[in-house]
Amino acid sequence: LVLLGIILLILALVLFVPIRYKGDGQLNDVVKEVHLRVTWLLRAVSVQVNYSHPDKPQTIIKVLGINIDKFKKLLYI
Repeated sequence: LVLLGIILLILALVLFVPIRYKGDGQLNDVVKEVHLRVTWLLRAVSVQVNYSHPDKPQTIIKVLGINIDKFKKLLYI
């Protein structure tokens, strides 16, 4: 019964908690920049993408405010 309750809670979170997004950009002959941020579950999960031409996009993924790259370094992946 507890397992069913946990499954229902997770399902409710996925269905009813909104995904928030914010984008900003500038495009002209000299400058091409795009900034995008997507958050979910009160910023518990967030993704930031920054793009400045001609650089490749920089992506930052955080879970509970901790950068995923730090997890990868801890796990030697």
